Amino acid sequence: MALRYALALAAMLSMVLAGVPAGHCEGTSSPVANDDTVTITVLKGDTYKSLSRDLTGSSYNAELFRDLAPTLTPGMKLPVPRKLLRSYLKGKSTVTFRLCDPYKTVWALVRGEMDPSSPLEENAMAHNIQRLSGISDGARMRRGQRLTVPVMMLAREAPQGIEERGGDAVAKKRPAPLIFGDYRVKELKGLKRSSPANDMPEYFKEKLKERGVWDMQTITQRHDLVVIHSTEHGGVNFDNVASFMSKNQLTNYLIGPGGEIYEIVPEEYRAFGCGESLWHGTYEVDHEAINIELFADTLKGPNYSPINDKQYKALATLLGDIYSRYPEIDSDRVVTHRMVALNYRYEMRSRKGDPYEFDWAKAGLPDNSIPLDQDMVMGRAILVDNKRYYDRVTEGQYEAARLISSL
Repeated sequence: MALRYALALAAMLSMVLAGVPAGHCEGTSSPVANDDTVTITVLKGDTYKSLSRDLTGSSYNAELFRDLAPTLTPGMKLPVPRKLLRSYLKGKSTVTFRLCDPYKTVWALVRGEMDPSSPLEENAMAHNIQRLSGISDGARMRRGQRLTVPVMMLAREAPQGIEERGGDAVAKKRPAPLIFGDYRVKELKGLKRSSPANDMPEYFKEKLKERGVWDMQTITQRHDLVVIHSTEHGGVNFDNVASFMSKNQLTNYLIGPGGEIYEIVPEEYRAFGCGESLWHGTYEVDHEAINIELFADTLKGPNYSPINDKQYKALATLLGDIYSRYPEIDSDRVVTHRMVALNYRYEMRSRKGDPYEFDWAKAGLPDNSIPLDQDMVMGRAILVDNKRYYDRVTEGQYEAARLISSL
């Protein structure tokens, strides 16, 4: 597999990285060229499996590294596609460190700045810093050694925006999530975001053309919405559910029972999370939405397992990271699956009910299910007429139905 190496680091001494903690011997920020690969150095003792696990979060990508280099030699350079890498390695800004007090070793730097979630993760972070810094043999590292560290690794935080405090503009911080790639979709063909019109049934296309609202559906969508789902797994174990999500390309992210965040379909691609759907006049919202699934069964019954506090915390962290990268998405642009689901044949809301229980406050969100459903007010959708499905209706949908009936 031929990949072009075009990664360049240019030190910019005039830049000061806002929010880098005191105690660094040296900390200059360097933008990395906007290239589709990141060049790493193979370490002494590296295998295809260890490279895959440390760099992508999953050992399942070992064969991809075998394609990049049929043989591994310590010190050799490998240009790795950026899209394969863990989230904290995808960033295009780095900081240069020198090993000295209080960071005499790269492991001290990891423990002091990056808050790894486990010893295994600590090793991966330390080894990845060596790989980015061109240090093939950790035993030969010395005091004063220069290290290249991605900004996204520092204290697991990333810039959120600018906040005025005491008359001065200071950088706000949000934690950057640690994202695993164990169930990442490998075949992305056919998942490009395009216009909603491509996926609609013919009978519904004709209906929208008759109403004169077809043109809106032919515009290529961009990331402009986040849709929250619950898996409603019925007691099936997490690994089986995650594998099913991956096989059917059903979500961009999946949050596990312990708050682990897994990337399923990279967010630059569409996942098949919402199916027949409508939000604010746009159908097939998967083309504009980043879909997030929570491993939970929120419908009261024998398999009831609500969204737990670790999952809410992980969701809030992931949302903060999304806000920082997409200015058009904020807390008001986060909805649940039950809010957007629509039956095209009957144009009826409440086709889906997940999540049946969702604590907006725990996710750091306003309750976006309360405001009037605009699509119902405008006559594009109606309320379900079967009492059996009333537990799928949101307050905003009820209120819209009441408003319409009173006119």
